[in-house]
Amino acid sequence: MPASVLPWREKVVAKKPTYNSVYNMDKLFILLKDGKVLKGIKDKSCSHISIPDSVTSIGRGAFYGCTSLQGIDIPDSVTEIGERAFEDCTSLQSIDIPGSVTDIGWDAFEGCTSLQYIDIPNSLTKIGRGVFKDCTSLRSIDIPDSVTEIGWYAFEGCTSLQSIDIPDSVTCIESSALDGTKWYANQPNGMIYINKVLYKLKGETGSKAIAIREGTISISSYSFEGCSSLRSIDIPDSVTEIGWYAFKGCSSLKKIHIHRKNPCDINVDASAFEELYGDCVLLITPGTRWAYRHHPVFGKFKNIET
Repeated sequence: MPASVLPWREKVVAKKPTYNSVYNMDKLFILLKDGKVLKGIKDKSCSHISIPDSVTSIGRGAFYGCTSLQGIDIPDSVTEIGERAFEDCTSLQSIDIPGSVTDIGWDAFEGCTSLQYIDIPNSLTKIGRGVFKDCTSLRSIDIPDSVTEIGWYAFEGCTSLQSIDIPDSVTCIESSALDGTKWYANQPNGMIYINKVLYKLKGETGSKAIAIREGTISISSYSFEGCSSLRSIDIPDSVTEIGWYAFKGCSSLKKIHIHRKNPCDINVDASAFEELYGDCVLLITPGTRWAYRHHPVFGKFKNIET
C-alpha cells in the first residue's frame, strides 16, 4: 500500500572507474572455504568491486566501513549476505541484489547514506532487522510479493524515503520499521494501517475506546505504547498475531474485548499485555473460556469474562 507514488522512478547507476591495473583476487579479497565465503577486503580504497563467481556467501562485516566503495557487482552464485556486510559504506550509490540471494543479515546496509537505489529480489521472504536503517538518500522502495515480514528498524531513519510499495503478502511489520521516514512523517495522527497490518497508533488518540478495523490480521510490536488515555479496545476475530509489548504503558486500559475463538499468537516472554493482568478485564466469546484460561499469556488475566 504505497502512501504516495512519486512521479519518477529513476535508477541511479554507480559509475565504474577505470583502473590502471587489474587487482589480483588473492590480494584484494579475504576468501575462506575454497573461495566460497568472502570474509573481507584488504584494500578499502576501492571504488568499484566485482565479487568473484566462486563466492556463495558474503560474510559478516565483509565490507564494513569501506567509505570509498561506490558500486559492487554481486554474482548470482551468492545466496547469503551476512550481518553488517556493507554497513557504513557511505559512498555506495546503488546495488542490485541477484535473485539467488535468499537471506540478508541484520544491519547489512545500515548507514549507507548515499544509497539511492536498491533492487530487492523476489527470492527474499523477509527484510530483516535494520537492513536499510539510516540509508538517508533512499527515496523509494518496491517490496516484492515474496516478502511476508519486515523486521525491526528495517527502514528506520531513511529520512528521504517517501514512496513505499508494500504488497498484501506482508503480514508482519515490526516496531520502528518505518519510523523516521518521510512516509511516516506524512501520515496523519491516528491508527496507521498498512494493508492488513496495524502498524502503529501515531500521536495520542482523543478517543478512550478504539475498535481495530475488521480484516486486520496482525498488530505490530509496541503499536500502542504509552497510550495512557486508552480505556478499552476491541480486537476482531481476524487478528491472528499481536506483537511484543503492543499495549505497554497503556495504564488506563480497563477492558480488552477479543472476538477470536482460538487465542491468537502472542510472545510469552514479551507479552503485549504486560502490566495489565491485574486490573484489566479480558472479554471473550462465549464457549472459549477454557482455551483462554489455559493459555500461557491470556491465562494470566485475573478477570476473564464472556
